[in-house]
Amino acid sequence: MLDFLWIFLIISCTILTIYILTKLIYAYKHFYFQPKKLKQPALEERPSVSICIAARNEEHALDSCLEAVIASDYPKLEVIVLDDESVDNTSVLIKSFAASGIRFVEGGALPEGWMGRNYAYQRLLEQASGKYVFYISVDTHIAPDTISQLVAYLSQKHAEMLSILPVRTDNYRLSVLFAPLRFLQEVIFNNKHAPGAITGAWMINRQLLLHEIGGFTDFKNDILAERHMAQITAKSNDYCLLVGRKTGVSFEKKWSSQVEAATRTYGLTVCSNIFKFCYALLILIIINTPLLALLHIIVMPTSNILIWATASFILILMLLYFMYLRLAWSKGTLLGALLWPVIAAQELIILIASLFKRWRGTLSWKGRTIYKR
Repeated sequence: MLDFLWIFLIISCTILTIYILTKLIYAYKHFYFQPKKLKQPALEERPSVSICIAARNEEHALDSCLEAVIASDYPKLEVIVLDDESVDNTSVLIKSFAASGIRFVEGGALPEGWMGRNYAYQRLLEQASGKYVFYISVDTHIAPDTISQLVAYLSQKHAEMLSILPVRTDNYRLSVLFAPLRFLQEVIFNNKHAPGAITGAWMINRQLLLHEIGGFTDFKNDILAERHMAQITAKSNDYCLLVGRKTGVSFEKKWSSQVEAATRTYGLTVCSNIFKFCYALLILIIINTPLLALLHIIVMPTSNILIWATASFILILMLLYFMYLRLAWSKGTLLGALLWPVIAAQELIILIASLFKRWRGTLSWKGRTIYKR
């Protein structure tokens, strides 16, 4: 019986690795950002852009984010930052950038049925005046030419929305080396009916979002509101997912915060449905098959076939992860790939932990409980 189980897992692992390889090749071909191929519109033809940032207790990270934003070379830019009832000095920090043109919006009490971030984004949308609204998280940093490049890309592709997988530049920190697989999932499970969308950096036509989609009203308690908006725009081929180190969009976040975000996302999406949870659990067991097989080999003698299959799959999965890291990291990709078995095991633990947190009703976001049993 055990032999049949290993055969099933090895076959499943083979199929999954082929699938991941095809999706990564597709990402390199269709999503990889190449700014040299972009033609910048004339200055008078460039549309206005509103950068919108929601901040709640973010004084530790907000300063560097805003410094990067005001260094942008885009000529038609407004920056709006909402303080979502912070209890630290976030509001003071935002106001200190007033001389640099950053507009402060004071948050208010959260209405019934709304998730904090979505309500903040709705408030920011109502304050924005640009043709495009660019939502970025406090953990996201942009390069001086990022806005110019993204607007040129939207114009060239005749698209209305895009999201950007941010590159990691602080690569030898534990928060990067042991980062969860949130972004990898957006790349490999991307399709037209369920396009990948990055929560920390996405841009959309303001009129489309405000009037045709209706803002965030229909997604007020949805942790992945931007993914549903991506689905809407993808139906008319108006959505783009960008990956690659040349976007100028980078990302820094503590390991504990990343794990919390991954747990929260699993808990509100995958764990809400028994079939989704079982499917995700099966996928993660399959990608952990080489590690499970290795533990089996250590504990008890086994056939040479299993030993060779285990070694081969560990190497293959490391190579696939290396391919992804070449998209998402600026350096340290080889070291990151060597850590793949640990990362895969960590993701399985995060999924199981998210189920327990949902069951206990302890899923929270920025100090707010976002799910109750």
